[in-house]
Amino acid sequence: MNKFVTEKVPTASKTFSIDVKAEITCMAANKEFSLVACVGRQVFKVFGIEDDHFTERHNLRPAHRSTLSYVAVDIVWSPRDENILASAASNGHVVFWDLNKPMKQKQDHVSPLHERAASGISFHSTESLLLSGGKDGMCKIFDTRKREVAYTSFRLCA
Repeated sequence: MNKFVTEKVPTASKTFSIDVKAEITCMAANKEFSLVACVGRQVFKVFGIEDDHFTERHNLRPAHRSTLSYVAVDIVWSPRDENILASAASNGHVVFWDLNKPMKQKQDHVSPLHERAASGISFHSTESLLLSGGKDGMCKIFDTRKREVAYTSFRLCA
């Protein structure tokens, strides 16, 4: 993806964009289509989708923090709470974010689920579960309430 976020807002007849000043690896809008998270090696920001522009709401990758948990390769919003999102990181961690918390506490929980890079994540639509896949060939189902793997991980075989 390029470094511009361009979305046509369904209720408006305008197309608008914002230059996030870095390459975007992936992005996701919340279910209300009022927020969009943009992530990449140099960027991890949440923007509000306004009537005719984007507004930066959160910068989740401050310059003084350089741990690999901040290098997200996938991002997903919780379908149950508009202020919760999860990111899959290149170091195998899955990071849970709570946008309601103060800046230094927005990184709510870090779970080292994979031996290699985490490559994809998906929240369950009604349960407190998150499915995570990694480049280690493992899939894991994580219970977000207990903050532990809920089901035995399994290796996908060809």
